[in-house]
Amino acid sequence: MNRFFVTVGLAVAGVSAHAAIVNASFENPAQLSGSFTQITPPGWVSDGIAGVWRYNTGSLHFAVTPPDGSQVGYLNARVLAQTTTTVLEQGITTLLWFSGRRFDSLEGVSQVELWAGGSLSSTGAMTGGSLLNSRVIAVADVTKGAWKEFSFNYTAGANDPNLGKNLTIRFVKTSGGQIDFDHVRLNTVPEPATFLAIGLGVVALAARRRR
Repeated sequence: MNRFFVTVGLAVAGVSAHAAIVNASFENPAQLSGSFTQITPPGWVSDGIAGVWRYNTGSLHFAVTPPDGSQVGYLNARVLAQTTTTVLEQGITTLLWFSGRRFDSLEGVSQVELWAGGSLSSTGAMTGGSLLNSRVIAVADVTKGAWKEFSFNYTAGANDPNLGKNLTIRFVKTSGGQIDFDHVRLNTVPEPATFLAIGLGVVALAARRRR
């Protein structure tokens, strides 16, 4: 019986909602080694040339394999974006991704944004909505030929006006020739009060089972 309650406690402490991002690691459409597309990756919208890329590791581009899967995303235009089916919930929402820097100096500065609500156009422009948080990734933030993971958070309280609104992710190239990215994720961890409510519900269920 004690083991049951310990297990439940650990499960409750680790509650996290993982958002469903379409083509989050840019594995679609699949490419042959060394090949890339010049059309917007499925699930995303863009204002110009963007695509998926299966580069040859150790070439003039990257010294290491992609962070997740065998392909990455790239953007030569200005914006690549996606409105997810995930809505803002009370708690801490974290956006995570990997940014890459090519060996051959075809590189750029990016701003990664997380929005709630509003409308995303077919070219990646936002109308309305609220910018929850953003982060600028400078060229020097990533070692040449490598990838680095970045993230930022947004904490939504009980009275946040954006609760229940869909979340949109935008990769914006602010300067340079190209930005590269991979393994995009959205995680939400409920606030402590929500944990407590979940825990009490589990304890009540266990008590009923004991009877």
